Amino acid sequence: MSFGQVIALLTFVFSMGTIAVTYYVGTTQGTAVLCNPFLDGCTDITHTGMKGDAGFIFRGGMIMACAFMLVWWQAMRVWLAPYSNNIALGFMQFFGVLAALGLMAGTAVLLPEKSDTHWGVHVRGANLFFQGMLVALTISFVLTWRAHKAGLKVPSLRIKTTLMAILWFMFIAFAGVTVGVELSHGYLDRQPSARPYGRRCLSASIFCRHCGTGSRFAWLRMNRVKRLESQALNATQKSACNTLSHTITRHPAA
Repeated sequence: MSFGQVIALLTFVFSMGTIAVTYYVGTTQGTAVLCNPFLDGCTDITHTGMKGDAGFIFRGGMIMACAFMLVWWQAMRVWLAPYSNNIALGFMQFFGVLAALGLMAGTAVLLPEKSDTHWGVHVRGANLFFQGMLVALTISFVLTWRAHKAGLKVPSLRIKTTLMAILWFMFIAFAGVTVGVELSHGYLDRQPSARPYGRRCLSASIFCRHCGTGSRFAWLRMNRVKRLESQALNATQKSACNTLSHTITRHPAA
């Protein structure tokens, strides 16, 4: 196994392992709901890794995974250097490093209390990660394909091609559905308080490598917020109607 493959494996283990351990610890300590988040969106990665011991595990593990990502993009550049020009390699590494730093910053600001968390930094960091990783992976795939045509032996090229196709399919499908639903309802324009959820939902739909259902989490949570606000509005209207009816009954017009 080459150095780059070892770094890629460590990145995967630290990212996916951290998410799994965080959810287990969170459900054990009662800071996360025991459910199937892939189906009903009962929780998401961010809120699972905020409170209790799970928060320390999440922040430490994900920041370590980001550090390995930085090393991996350098290893990727060295591997492709004999077959690619410096400009393309520079763009690939730039977006890859930007994505890793974005995730690192977005993770580091998560604190146990929501009011203490810098959500602006977290959301922008998530945006940088999802979008930067998509661009970097796309450039690296194109450069790898060209290197393969030039004679470089590329391990698991078919698997890489399949994963890249799935990545872009998910990007187009989830981003299209998310934007279409929001535009059709006009929700983000009418509810300024929900815009952070909308940005996070759209960012999640621009998928990273290891959280493919993130867009579904955010979409379900945003819909839940919409239902709660709708119920509150209906309750307020019903209360106002009852009050008006009671007033008219007690004080009929002369």
